[in-house]
Formats: sequence, structure tokens, C-alpha cells
Amino acid sequence: MAGAGRLRYNIVGMTRVRSFRSGGEKPVSSAGRIPAVFILVFVLGATGLAAGSFCPDDKKNAGTLIGYVLDYDSRRGIVDVRVTLVPVDGTAESERSVITDKGGAFVFRDLPEGAYTCRFDREGYFGKIVERIKVAAGVPARLEADLVRLPDPIREEVTVTAEAGRDKVSRTAGAVSIEGERLRQTPGSVDDVSRLVKSMTGLSQVNDLSNELIVRGGSPWENAFYIDQIPFFDINHFQTQGGSGGLIGLINASWVRSLNFYKGGFSASYGDRMSSVIEMAFREGERERLRGQIDLNIAGFGGGIEGPFLHGRGSFLLSVKRSYHDIITNLIGYGVAPRFGDVHFKAVADLGSRHRLEFLNVNADSLMAYDIERAVALGFTRALNYKTRQNTAGLCWYAGWSETYSSVTTLSWSSYRNIDELEDAVSKDALYLIDEKINIASLRHVGTFILGDRIRALFGFETRVEFYDFDNTYGESYNPYGDVLPEFVVRGDMRTTKAAAFTSVDWTPSRPVTISLGARVDHYSHNQSIEASPRLAVSWAIVPRFTIKAAAGIFRQAIPTTILGISAGTRDNRNPYAVHYLLGVSNEPADGLCWTLDVYDKQYRRFPLTPEEPDFPVLDSCVDYGLYRSFTTVTDDGRAYSRGLEFTLEKKPGGAWHGIVGLNLFRSRFRDILGRWRDRLNDNRYVVTMIGGLRLARRWNLGLRWDLAGGVPYTPFDLERSREFNTAVLDTAQPGAARYPDYSFVSLRADREFRFKTSVLLAYVSVLNALNRKNVARYYWDRISNNLGVIYQSPILPVFGLEYRF
Repeated sequence: MAGAGRLRYNIVGMTRVRSFRSGGEKPVSSAGRIPAVFILVFVLGATGLAAGSFCPDDKKNAGTLIGYVLDYDSRRGIVDVRVTLVPVDGTAESERSVITDKGGAFVFRDLPEGAYTCRFDREGYFGKIVERIKVAAGVPARLEADLVRLPDPIREEVTVTAEAGRDKVSRTAGAVSIEGERLRQTPGSVDDVSRLVKSMTGLSQVNDLSNELIVRGGSPWENAFYIDQIPFFDINHFQTQGGSGGLIGLINASWVRSLNFYKGGFSASYGDRMSSVIEMAFREGERERLRGQIDLNIAGFGGGIEGPFLHGRGSFLLSVKRSYHDIITNLIGYGVAPRFGDVHFKAVADLGSRHRLEFLNVNADSLMAYDIERAVALGFTRALNYKTRQNTAGLCWYAGWSETYSSVTTLSWSSYRNIDELEDAVSKDALYLIDEKINIASLRHVGTFILGDRIRALFGFETRVEFYDFDNTYGESYNPYGDVLPEFVVRGDMRTTKAAAFTSVDWTPSRPVTISLGARVDHYSHNQSIEASPRLAVSWAIVPRFTIKAAAGIFRQAIPTTILGISAGTRDNRNPYAVHYLLGVSNEPADGLCWTLDVYDKQYRRFPLTPEEPDFPVLDSCVDYGLYRSFTTVTDDGRAYSRGLEFTLEKKPGGAWHGIVGLNLFRSRFRDILGRWRDRLNDNRYVVTMIGGLRLARRWNLGLRWDLAGGVPYTPFDLERSREFNTAVLDTAQPGAARYPDYSFVSLRADREFRFKTSVLLAYVSVLNALNRKNVARYYWDRISNNLGVIYQSPILPVFGLEYRF
């Protein structure tokens, strides 16, 4: 199919590969060409690592740990928190404790270099443990911790210990919290937050050329992102239209202090998403003096600076990064590569003892372009001009009005511009031209009451206005049945408004039981609907370290604005929704060892379908095509479901080794417009992830990751008709009857620290797909040879990263 292709990139050669559910062009082999660039970069990086090993290693200098303890809701510093630092990995140091000052600050000085575990205890709050904090000489280590307040009766009855510390994430079924070095050292993540999330249970594995997140059988469009409470539309370069992924993440991983991932059953304070919520918290800048950082990795080269202002009552962070792949291809005079870059800025100011203001701005540009002349010279059959520009800016006001009431208010503006043009290098015909602008204004307020009699209440509201302008042209093409689709043009603009009010109450009738009851009411302007979504969650610690968690609720989401704008007939359709049923069990049989078992059932209603492709879900277009197609008629009476079982066994960091084994067994199906139940494109049936880490000589970390998944379904080709028309024609008598081969991907990683008198160099070397497994991305119709062809996922790829802090 020539007019509706999926946007995919080969990270090795950074060569754009167009692939099709029902056809496509021949993939361009990068072997011997552009991969040499990455081998060159890898060699240069390895040379740098070798040179670094001859630098002075001053072991006589002691390290420093500086940190802050903040109230989770008000973001105010908490006084009188006992902070206990426990050495691990044989660090030559005894346990130490300090007490936070009135601003929540604490400091440990003269620490031997090594890894530590930090424990936070205070009456009236759940306890907390942060593991594997690395302390080096020269550059102080920094740590921020959030503590969740206990209901009043429990404050007096419970001695707060690490075992009693059950925060919002640990009480939610299917939720995962990540802090510390795992955010950056997971093999295969290449400093990409989305690829890190893909290492958790509950995610489908469709194509590793993209970091698309498909959570528990949903579509990539069903995920929400929040950074420092500010909503983000997308967090990737070359983002997929209507999805949550792209070529590579744009978030600065070194800024991420913690990440909470809710795979379902999330609070009523989050809406307009049916599958998941990802919360990230950026650290704040240094408040004592200016510090800097320089880094280089597969995403590019860059640096940053941080420091205090307002005489220490505030701080700022600034980082800039740009890719280097296009520079290298220009130097060697061959090949094409993407160009992308991003700028992050964060400022924090304390407005007295009870109020705090944060400003965040993230800007990113991406470009991949080559004209027909260069395409022909390189042997490509398509010429490409693909640009994305995005910016999100937001203010966040944390207010502690009293000991019992606090609030968080955010105001943000996001803008996106996508231009995607594809031309046939032989006929010079335009296959399609997509030019769209999306602007989003958002206001959100969440207030929290700490009430007596074991009750914690939350209420709030949010409103979002989306402006969508589009000018799209689709060239003549064939549909999957071999029918000719004439060229068509869609132009226009639209505005939609989404508003909601929500509330939830956490009730602790007895010490081991917490009941959360919530609801939200949403209004959508495009179809003038008002809909309610009740939610319920229960957490019961039957015995110490053994907890049962359950949740149920309705989760609604508007049809993507891009579909509403292009396919005007969908604007009066009812909004799809999903009903979640979750049950989980977690146990910590020994210190540092835990396992979880989650069972879920997700029922979709009002699932969008179209008679123009009766055996294909509209919302899966971004998975298969990389963009949303324009359909004249879209119905809202479809159904789908996803149900499965997830098991995770984890040996937490601490000691010489750590590891995680995750198993996900699931089915994801939909009922097509002809009433047949079929597997969705994300239905792997099983996904297994194994991650292990080994710490050697206190400064070396070795990591291994193995991902194994079942092949996803596809509809086989009608070979006779495909050869007759020299284009892909599917065998519609067997929709989704075939499956791609199973997926296997092994990643290796080695991290090393080089410590100097006043600075630290962090370095890693990683090999993706270390066994060079040829995982099939998809089959396609090769119009040059008029025969069936194959496109493979990522080949073996060595990568490296350097980060110098001073």
C-alpha cells in the first residue's frame, strides 16, 4: 500500500524504513555503509575509556551526600526526619544517622567512597528506603526523598519503620516505582525512559525499532505522561502520530529522580487515558554552588549547568543536547542520518516556608530529510522530508496552607508541529504530505486534606483545550484488498475542550487495611458528552510483608484529536472506555527479595471500527501504519478485551548482585465489524524479561538483559493477486491467521566510574542484540522484485555513554 506507511527507523544506520501492513518498499540494507559510522564512534568511545583509566584516582578524598526530605503532597521540607545511612558492598564505614533541619535538608560528610542505602523515619509519616546511592570524592552526591503522611490515628499507634512504609505506589495494584541507578543502568535502555519502562511486565513487544509503549493490550495512544505534575503529550523525538513512542526518547535521564508507573487502576485524579499513567519527578539543581556536566551517548552530545539563586532559596538546571550522527555522515560524505536535539530547563523557588514554585520547559527538534537526487544515489526508492518540533512549558505551585491541607496547581502550554512528506524517487509522485499543528493549554488543581478518624481526602479539577490544524494530502494507493484508492486531500482546523472534576478518599478502618474510593466526571466538547467514572481500590496487609491489592474502575478517553479532525464523521461518536478489574499479591520473604503476582481483566466498550477495513481496529493504525488513516465512516459499537497474568521476582540492589525475572501471559482480542473475534496486533501471548546485575570491585557494574516474546499476528498475503497487481494484497479469508516468529533480544552492559579530586567520570559500554538475532519486524511486498520481502528489527549494535560531572 503506497499511501499509508508506518514510520520506522533503523537505529543502526539511522535510515528510515517504510514498512506496510499490506505492502511497502524494499528495505535499504545498511551493512557495510552507515553502521561503520557507529563502529567508528564506538572505537572513539572505547579509546576515551582507555585514556580515562590512566587518570589519577584519588582514594584519600572523602565523599559528601546532600539531600532534602519533602512532604509528598505539599512539597514542603520536613523537619526532624531521622536519616540513616547504611553502607553496602563492603564499604568501610559504619552506619550513620542525622536529623533534617527546618527546611528538610540533611548532609553527610567525610564518607568513604562506595554505595549506601538511605532510610528515612519520622513520626506521622510512612517510612522510606532508597537503595544504591553512589558516593564519590569530589562531587557531592544528591538525594531527594518524598514522604507520605500517615492518617492521624496511625501516627500514634505505629512505630514507623521501613516495613510500615507503604506509600501511594505500593498500595496500588499493578503499580511500579523506580528510583536510583536502575533508571540509568538497565541494559538495553540506552538512557531512554520509554525503553526502560518496556523492561517491566505488562508491556507488549511488537517492534524494537520504536520505543512505543503498549500496556496490557491497549493502544500506544492510551498512556499519559506527567513530569513534575505537568502533563506531556509525548516524550520522544520523531514521535508517532497518535502514539506514545518514537525513534528515541528526549527526556534527560540524568535529571529523573524517580518514576512511578501505573499499569491500570490509577487514581481518579488522572483521566482521559484508558491504560497507564507514567509520573516522573526531576531532581532540583544544586543550592550551594555552580556545577556542570558534559555527556556523550547514542542520543548525542551535550552538557548542562546547575546552581543556586535567590541566595540559596532556589535553584536551576539547564541542559542542552544535539545528535552527532548527521555530522559524521557529512564528514565521510556518505549516507543519511537524523538530526535531533533538545533543551531542558528547570527552576525552583521557595516562596516562604509554605509555598514553592517550579518552572519547567522542554524543547525538542527532529529532522530527517533527503531529496530525490540523494535517494537515488543511495539506492533508496523514496525521498523523505520529516520534521517534528515540540515544546512544553509549565508552572507548578505547591502550597502548604496548613498542617492538614495542601494543594498542587499546574498551568502548562504544549505545542507540536509535524511535517512528513514522502515521494517516490522513480516516478517523483508524492505518496503523502502530512502537515499538522497541535497546541494544548492545560490547567490542573489537586487539593489534599489530612482529616482525623483515619481519612485522607483528595479533590480537584482540570481543563484542557486542544487546537488542531491540518493540511494532509494522500496520494493514490491500494487498500489491503487490491482496490485502488484515489488521491484525496483533507484540510481544516478544530478546537476541543476537555474538563473534569474528581475526588477520592483513602480510608484506613484498621492498621493493615486501606480503602480508596474515587470518582471523576468528564465533559468532552466534540460530542457534548458528560460521563462519570467510579473507581475503587483496596490494600490489605494480611501479615507483615504480605499484601493483597485489588482495584476496579471505569477509564474513559476521547478519540484522538487527529482522528476527529481528519475523519469528521467520528465527532458525534460516543467516547470509548475500558473497565478494569485488578487483583495483586506481593510478598517480601526476606530483606531485599520480593515477588508480585497480578491478574487483570480489561474490557473495552465503544471500540472504534470502520467498514472500510472491517477486520482492522482504527486505534491500532499508529501501531501498524505509524499514522492514523482517514476513514469516511467510523462506528462506535466495537468491543475488545485484554486479560492476563503477570509475575515478577526481584532481588533488589544491595550486595554483590541484583536481578529481576518478569513473566507476562496475556491475550488481547477485538470483535471486528463482521462480528468475528480476532487477535490484536499487540497480542504476543507471552513476554519474558530477565535482567541481572553484578557489582565488581565497587566501581564496575555488569548487566545482562534477555527479552523473549511470542510473535504477533498478521494477515498473510494473497501471493497470486499480489503478483498480478505488483502490490500487497492480503488474504482476507485468513485475517490475522499467521504469526511472526518468536522474538529474542539479548543486551549487555558494563558501567565504570572514574573518580578524581573534584569530579567524576561515568562511562558505560553496551551491546544491543548481542547474539545478532534476526527478529522479523514484518513481511512486505517488494515491488522491485515483485515478490515477498522481509524487514528485520534492530541488528547487533555497540553503543557507549560518557558523563563527566564537575
